[in-house]
Amino acid sequence: MDEYPELPETAPARRVLIRSPRKEEANEYSLLLASQSIKHWLEFDGEEWILSLDEKDALLGMELIDLYRTENRGFQDPAPERRELDLLVSPLLFLAIPVAFYFLVGLSPWANWWHSRGSADAARILAGEWWRCFTAATLHADEGHFLSNLVSGYFILNLLNHRMRIGTIMLLSTVGAGLANYLVALASGPDHVSIGFSSVVFCVLGMLAAVETLFLPRRGDRSLRRLTPLISAFFVAVLVGLGENVDVKAHFFGFGIGAALGLLSRFLPKAWDRPARQALMLLATYGLYALSWFLALRT
Repeated sequence: MDEYPELPETAPARRVLIRSPRKEEANEYSLLLASQSIKHWLEFDGEEWILSLDEKDALLGMELIDLYRTENRGFQDPAPERRELDLLVSPLLFLAIPVAFYFLVGLSPWANWWHSRGSADAARILAGEWWRCFTAATLHADEGHFLSNLVSGYFILNLLNHRMRIGTIMLLSTVGAGLANYLVALASGPDHVSIGFSSVVFCVLGMLAAVETLFLPRRGDRSLRRLTPLISAFFVAVLVGLGENVDVKAHFFGFGIGAALGLLSRFLPKAWDRPARQALMLLATYGLYALSWFLALRT
């Protein structure tokens, strides 16, 4: 609130100092007055919260609030932007990659050959076949593995797409998941082999958690509540990322790298949001997968 409302008399000896539809804001100023032992009243009229005080204290109350606003200018976050979380079509542009390869490989009589060429074989990755870090994300072991990545991936991508453009998401999460698969190879040794889009899904989950943490209003709060989205998503990752026949390292490396990318996303230039730049990043993502498979099939 930048301007004081009119101060009509609500009672012979009381004045309205603040009117606000937000209880948090009214409480904030109520605490300020209470800290200076100024008697006041906080009431709700069905639409707004009304802060009033004795006529004799009105001038002092306005001076305190002016001083408070001046000292805290730039340190208080604006009210969070409200957005409708409708289902978007754009995440399908990303999910089209694993879907296309699932049917291409599944209908091929040489499915095992595709898997041998594209799996994240740690020994081969460490020997220089870096493209396996990307081709592995397009392969799946069975229908259950594929569908779980597809469904969870869509909803996580949909949520993140309300905060970040799809081209940016695709390029960052693809690179992040590729780095995660490389770190898995380093950490697991030469006998480790894995496939699946889950490294990308967990990378996107980490990005979503970090971005929502950045959007969470802080208002001077230095407690762990500021990290609520990140902490909550981490425990979701623990619940769904453990189990038999899953690559736990890929899940948690993907989540960690995604969280780091999400935190760094606040420094991305605004020019990246332009449609032409988004189209280039989308094409770059498709191109990275195409190049990776080109190199995989020619070796």
